[in-house]
Parts: sequence; structure tokens; C-alpha cells
Amino acid sequence: MSTTHERAMVLPLDGEAALFRWTGERLEQRAGVSVPRAAPWAASIEADLLCYAHKNKIHLLRGVFSGELAAPQVIAVPGKDYEFHSLALKGGVLFAGGRCGDEVVGWLDTESSAPAWRGLEVPKDVRRWGKSVDSFVLDGDRLIGLDDILLPKWWLVYDASDPRAARLIDFPSLAPHSTYEVFHHATLAHNVIATVSSSMNHGNARVHLALYERRTLAAIGSISALAGPLSARYSRAAREGARDFLHVDGHDELLVLCAGAEGAALLDLREIDTAPSAAAPDKADYARIAAEREAFAKGLESKLRWRRSEGNGAVRAYFCDGAHVAIAWQNAANQCWVELVEVRA
Repeated sequence: MSTTHERAMVLPLDGEAALFRWTGERLEQRAGVSVPRAAPWAASIEADLLCYAHKNKIHLLRGVFSGELAAPQVIAVPGKDYEFHSLALKGGVLFAGGRCGDEVVGWLDTESSAPAWRGLEVPKDVRRWGKSVDSFVLDGDRLIGLDDILLPKWWLVYDASDPRAARLIDFPSLAPHSTYEVFHHATLAHNVIATVSSSMNHGNARVHLALYERRTLAAIGSISALAGPLSARYSRAAREGARDFLHVDGHDELLVLCAGAEGAALLDLREIDTAPSAAAPDKADYARIAAEREAFAKGLESKLRWRRSEGNGAVRAYFCDGAHVAIAWQNAANQCWVELVEVRA
């Protein structure tokens, strides 16, 4: 059984990714478990389960934490051009999202003897070719998906209080930073949802770190920049002012951002004056709220506290708890290793 101090995470390690477990005292690699490096994943220490997706197949690995590893259970979704990009586990149900035609979001029961894929309701405008859900956030009984790529874009909000009967309850508009925007990661911390994404417009690739108000999903502020070599995969050329926003994770009031050669940055959300975020501000409040958010966005950069490693890039990081972060670093030869870092207030 897990404790409140235990956490599972998948981190890149050389050509693949490895499963790690934080015991509350140390970070342990789980022997004999490897995952494709870019595969979306979800894990439960209590259920002794690791799930990951590769193209149209979902893999369930049981016994990964007890050391009694069972043969992988592979669920292929046939008949359509499925490609899963995001996973989330709640109450024995695995939610999956991606580029899946009419079923950009669906689920399967990991506790069933024969788990079967079932699609979830999505709005009409999301049921069209090219649409994709690439990131999930679990906020209590809310499952929140982020609609990618094609405009217009939406938040997909589900009531997952009964995960086997999840239902769509809202789909507010999600304002894009630019065209062809892909959300790489999203996380919840304090009263904020944070995302990292990349976009493309007329051959100009950009990266974005954005914060949204947890309750209303209204935008608070963002940082955008030209995409660097890791983000702009079509080009290895360095460009002045280019950056790589690759991964973000949250714990309580803290965020950790991985930004390639810049390293990893810690952001304490208690230092931020998150502007009022009425779902539909009246005209009298609109200008004031817009000004406060603009001031916040301008001050966001100065609040990032960086940890760097000469000649190496931070590519992924997860909080073990409020005092420790596991950071995956990558060198020029694409070799990866994991560093455990103590967080100091």
C-alpha cells in the first residue's frame, strides 16, 4: 500500500524511460521495467500498476511496485487511426486522449478481466479530423482535457466523481497562443493549472509557459519565446532568444519547469498575485483585470529560480514531495540520467 509520501514517475534514461518510486526517503528505479521514451503514462502504487500508450495500443503492467511483474496486458484499439497522447488514472479507470477521430477521449476499466475501450462524449466541434487531446489534469472529481492543434480550441471538463460513468459537463473556449499549438504537459498546483506548449505559424515555431485559474480556467499569464533546438525538432540551429519549455509539474504551491539548456526552474505560486478571474467579467472590471494580468505576466520571468548543469539540458522533472524534485538531464549525445534535488524555500 502507498503512503502520502510515495510517488511514482517515469523519467527518460538513455534511449528509453524508466519507472521510479519515491519512498519518502529515497528514489528507487524499479528493475525490469522500461517504457518508450516519449510514451504517455499513468501509474498507481496502491494498485501496483503502470499504464503507458504507444500509438494505438495501451499497455497495462501489473506488479511493477511489488516486484511480482506479470506479463504485459496490451489493448489495441482497431479499425481507426488511433494515436494516444495522454493518460490519467482515477479509481481503477484509465482515461486516454489523443488523435482518435470522433473519440478523442475514452476510457477502460483496468480492474476488469477484459478491459475494453469506450469513447466519451465530446462537443461536435471536437469530433472532426485532426482534433486531438494531448494533456489531462485531474482536479478532484474533475477530469480536464486540453484540445489541441485545430482552431477553435476548447477545454473539455468531465465530472469523473464516478469514473466509470464520467460525463461531459462543460467545454469553455481555450484561447490559443498561436496556430497549430500542441500542449506537451499540464499540471495542477495551488489554484493554478500550468501548461507548456509549442506552436507553429508560417514556419515560426514558438514555445509557451501558461498559467490558468483553476476554477474558471481563465488565462492568468504566459511567457512565449522562439523555440530552441529541442522544441523545434526540424532544426538544430541556435537562434537568439530561443528557449525550450519541455515539461512542467506541480506540488502544492510549487511548479518546476524544464527548459532544456536553461535548466530547471522552480516557481513558488505563493509569490504571485493571481489576478481576479471572473468567468465573465463585466465591462467595468474588464480593463482592470486585463491590466493586472499583464503586470503579472511581465513579472513571471523574474520569479523563476533556476538550477543549471553546464552543457546539459533539463528535459523532465517531477516532484517527489514538497522538498524533493527528480530531474532528468540530457547531454549532447542524448544520454539521460536522473538527479534528486532538494527544494529549499
